[in-house]
Amino acid sequence: MIQTVIASSICLVGTGMSIFVLTHLGRSYSLMAEARRLVTTGPYGIIRHPLYVMEELAAFAVLIQFLSFSTVFIFLVHALIQLQRMKNEEAVLEKAFPEYQAYKSSTARLIPGVY
Repeated sequence: MIQTVIASSICLVGTGMSIFVLTHLGRSYSLMAEARRLVTTGPYGIIRHPLYVMEELAAFAVLIQFLSFSTVFIFLVHALIQLQRMKNEEAVLEKAFPEYQAYKSSTARLIPGVY
């Protein structure tokens, strides 16, 4: 029971924050990496990929709820795919926006002070 409450709470926070980040991102959101505009304010002023962090938080909640070898495997594959998406996105943004390099050097990719 407590595992369900914890997992549901984490999932709710991750999903709610994902929605918040998406509203801040606005029309700059796309499934495939595109250079529509460079967003560097709000949650993007703290880290470069807040949406990925929040999505992983929600995915981690699912992992907690249904802990098994399969869910750990799926979670790890999902995380690796997200890391590759970040690299692709950063490459597109670096080509399109000369100011991206300064933004990149002033913000963490995922966790301030860590990565």
